[in-house]
Parts: sequence; structure tokens; C-alpha cells
Amino acid sequence: MRMERSEKRKRDVFFVGDLFFTATAFTFVHYNIIQGQPFVGGLLALGGLIFLALAAVVHFKPGYLQLASWIFVILSSGFMMCVMLFFKLHVTNIVWMTFPYFLSMLLLGLRNGTIVSIVYLTASIIAVFARFSAVLEDFSLINQISISLACACAFAFAAYYEKSRSKNEEELLKKNREIETMSHLDGLTGLFNRRFFDRALHQEFHRAKRERQTVALIFLDIDQFKNYNDTFGHLRGDACLNEVADAINASISRSTDTATRFGGDEFAVLLPNTDREGVGRVAERIMSIIEQKAIPHTSSCVAGIVTISQGIALLSQDEDRVPSDLIRRADRALYASKESGRNKVTFA
Repeated sequence: MRMERSEKRKRDVFFVGDLFFTATAFTFVHYNIIQGQPFVGGLLALGGLIFLALAAVVHFKPGYLQLASWIFVILSSGFMMCVMLFFKLHVTNIVWMTFPYFLSMLLLGLRNGTIVSIVYLTASIIAVFARFSAVLEDFSLINQISISLACACAFAFAAYYEKSRSKNEEELLKKNREIETMSHLDGLTGLFNRRFFDRALHQEFHRAKRERQTVALIFLDIDQFKNYNDTFGHLRGDACLNEVADAINASISRSTDTATRFGGDEFAVLLPNTDREGVGRVAERIMSIIEQKAIPHTSSCVAGIVTISQGIALLSQDEDRVPSDLIRRADRALYASKESGRNKVTFA
């Protein structure tokens, strides 16, 4: 998302700048021909055509934006240098002369833009003083100083603006990532929520189908959790859910594994690239950690402590057509564990 935003911003800046220089180039073609400068008019026409070509390239081939930006910045800077060297200068030219600073910063980024801008700034000041040394009547000392100072100030402002914009964008993106992460987490247990699980399952399911790999899914819930809540209250019930969530987290180690609070006292663990033996070990590890915690459950008919029942399904390339098929088989296996006495692991 961050890259898409940045690319869109650069494209917008590119097209605005390109339109400005294209219009400027073609506007002065006719003027220079009338003034008896057909060579200059021809160069302007060529420049306008190049700017149009760059716009077409970026429009039809967005992947060439970076290359087109470098060409555009170099051409626009060169265009302004020609203005400073060969055309009449006035304080009103400042807008044109300072434009390439902002194009460099916005299109090439702070680091590259600063390098290009420093080169352009140095050349601009040299060009302005070179014009003054020629003792042209139309180029006063005030104009020389004003344009030189304007170039330096414009460079400083462009660098400050781009740095501030980049910092604000980074902070906004960081906050957006935090909000997005929080929206994927269960508020009580800290595990992923159902929304995130659905997305992860969809991705892993279709990837495994495409690459003919395995995906394992564990469904588990706390045995007779309603009785636990009725006996100890909902606050203790929330604490029990957190203990089970901790046990699940302690049982998985890969970044690709997804532990989810599926709903209520039901949890789901998605394990990509995991075979029957591997998922069995994870299930046994979860059960073992919960047994070691020995959370009292006096109203359970299974044991005097909290226990869990688990159902496991592994992706079937033939049977499972959509992700919900895998969920359905894992849920049936969990139901079988509960029907056969609870505190068990059943494979679909």
C-alpha cells in the first residue's frame, strides 16, 4: 500500500510538471521564430515533443516512471539553465528557475533530489554571475542578487518540504499499520481474530492447491467451558481463555503458523507445509502445556482441571474444493473428539 501511494504521488507530480514544461516549450516556439531565432524555436519544439513522449511512456508503461523522472528532471533543469544563460532575466523568472528543485525532490526522493538540486543550484548561481559579468543592460545587480538568493532559498525550502512530507507520510503509514494490526487481533487473547484467519486460510489453501503442498488445520475448544463460567464467573473464564491462548502460542514457532481465536472458547491453528506427524506433535504439545498449567475445573466431568478437545484436518487435493471444506472436516473431527469422551485429538 505504501509503495502504491508513493508511486501515485510521483505520477501525479510527473504529469503536472510535464504539462507545465510542455506548454512552456510550445508557447515560445512561435515567439522565437518571429524574433529571428529559428534554432532556439526548433530546440523548444524538440523539448516539447520529448516531454510529451515521456508523458506517454509513463501513462502506458508505469514501470518506467523512475527512468522517465530522471530524464525529465535533467531536461527541465537543463531547460532552466538555458533560460538563465541565453535569455533575458528578471525577478519574475524566479518561478521558472526554482521549479526543478521541487521536481527533483518529489520525483527522485530526498537523497537523489538533494544531489541533483545542489548541482543545479551551483550551476544556477554560476550562470547568474556569468550573466552579470557580461555587463548586460537588462540584467541589474538587484536582479542578480535576487535570483541567486531565490535559488538558494528555494532549494532549502524544497529540501525541508520533502523531508517534512516524508516524515509525516512515514508516521501516517506507521499508524495505519498499527491500526491494521490491531484490527486483526482478538482483544482478549491477543491471538489473530476470525477475520484474519479467513484471509490467511484462503491464501494458504489456494497456494497449497496450486503447489500441491499440505496444509493442516486444528480446531480445539475447552471442555465444558460453560460449566467453568457458571462455576467461577466470566472474569475467571477470560483468564482461562488467555491461558489456553498462551499454550497455543507456546506450541507453534514458525512465522507462517496462524493461531486464532475462532469464536467463544473455540480456537483454530493453521499450519502450512505440515504433515500428519507434524500437526500431531503440535496438538500433543498444546494439550501437554495445558495439562501442566493444571487450571482447576471442579465442574468438569472429564477431569478436575481444564482440558481441551481437538479435531485435525489435512488438506485433501481431491476432497477439498474450497477453504470451507477444510474447516468443515476439522469441525467434524472436533465433534468426534467431544462425542468420544473429550480431552482427545481426532483426525478427520
